[in-house]
Amino acid sequence: MELGTILSRFKQSLDTIPESDARASIGPRAFITALVFSFLADRGARSLESIRRNVKKATGTDMARSSFWERMATRRLLYFLAQLAEEAIRNMAGVTFPATKIEALLILLQVKGILMVDSSSMSLPKMAGAVLPGPRKNVAPAVIKWHSCFDLLKGTVKWFDLSAGTSHDQNHFPDLNLLVGMLVIFDLGYCDYCLLQAIANVGGFFLCRVKTNAIVQIGEVVSGLPKKYRGKLLFGKHLSKGESIIEVKGLFKEGLFEWRVIGFWNPIDEVYHWYATNLLVPAKLIYPLYRLRWQAELLFKMAKSSLRLSEITSADANIVQSLVLASIVATTLANPLALVMARFNQLEKKQLQMPSLQRAGTVVVQMSRELMAFFLDGRRANLTLLTKQLKLFSNEIFDPNRKRETSIQRVFRMASEMA
Repeated sequence: MELGTILSRFKQSLDTIPESDARASIGPRAFITALVFSFLADRGARSLESIRRNVKKATGTDMARSSFWERMATRRLLYFLAQLAEEAIRNMAGVTFPATKIEALLILLQVKGILMVDSSSMSLPKMAGAVLPGPRKNVAPAVIKWHSCFDLLKGTVKWFDLSAGTSHDQNHFPDLNLLVGMLVIFDLGYCDYCLLQAIANVGGFFLCRVKTNAIVQIGEVVSGLPKKYRGKLLFGKHLSKGESIIEVKGLFKEGLFEWRVIGFWNPIDEVYHWYATNLLVPAKLIYPLYRLRWQAELLFKMAKSSLRLSEITSADANIVQSLVLASIVATTLANPLALVMARFNQLEKKQLQMPSLQRAGTVVVQMSRELMAFFLDGRRANLTLLTKQLKLFSNEIFDPNRKRETSIQRVFRMASEMA
């Protein structure tokens, strides 16, 4: 997919928002476009007033403080932003990084793609706690939580949800239909036996950490332990270091479920860390695969730092959710854009160095005014100019330490060695 196609697809997403509204001097499409990219371009202290000034400057239309606040607080704006985020997710779904190493990895795993499910919390002003309560009243009285499903190899957000900070992660998981034929990686917060079985039932694959308080019986020792451990509880007694990798068939919930359970010795904690999966790949690949989950953490870090998601000062629930959605919309553009920009560097010759998520976010921020101008106008001449400007950033989207093997490079290397 070409750079111009990415930009045009994102503009198509914006075009689903109504252009005019008889009740407002700034139409919904122009207002939302200016809001999303003004939110990024603002270099000063983040406040609703600074956002209002930037929207005013971008659209060339004056708007009183009271009118701006009223518009930001409406459910209608929240609806349009949610619609835009969903459209952007659909339109960016065709982006992928073209590489034979990715194809080799998917063939080895026997999956169609790799997804990561995770969540991140943002603290809010205390007054927002009545609607969006936090888990600790004395530390974080008001919190909004962003739940996301991220496609590693396409660089896109596939699904998202918003909730109060008190809501458990297990209550927010993507539709299982999204997981058919996919590998989904998630942490302890989502580890539920019935969920794992449900993923397997729809033809999906899972990889997650096993809780240390889980009751797991060793049904069969595959490698790394004496056979005498068969029938014993996995966490029934401390296992001193033997083999670096242990694999057993674990029986969960009194034998109701059976999956591969693989332990890797952690020299810092001096214990084994255990992982459950239904993948049929060599055990030594499981931990490197699980490390890919860090990309989801980097996605949230990008949104909080580069896209300044952590700087929400309003206590109004609608405004809070609208600003979070504005950052999600920007996130749906940042990494797919960086993946396409990466092709200018012919990275197949460089062992497939993936763009840095943080740097992808920085590029979108630095080009936010130019992107906003294009999406507000959209003339072909503007697209040509914007494409040239983005090409100048093609070297800036990678970690400068290119000699260091990244987690995904390690997985590609190991997969090619196993092929």
